[in-house]
Amino acid sequence: MSKDEIIAQMIDEEVLCNYCSLDDECPHGMTCYGGEPIEPPCSSGDYESLINYESYCEDNDIEIDESEETKC
Repeated sequence: MSKDEIIAQMIDEEVLCNYCSLDDECPHGMTCYGGEPIEPPCSSGDYESLINYESYCEDNDIEIDESEETKC
């Protein structure tokens, strides 16, 4: 399974936040405290640096394609 497919599956299962390295620091959605809205870090689409693929793969018995740099 490719990293893109894994991300799509995590989004479908609504578990992306559970495997994010910033889970404890993140507002988990758009927030506003009276000023400019604050977007969660993942809104930039830069999942590769935030998501712990290894944990997700281990929890769900998934292997990342051999062509991918990081393997589970």
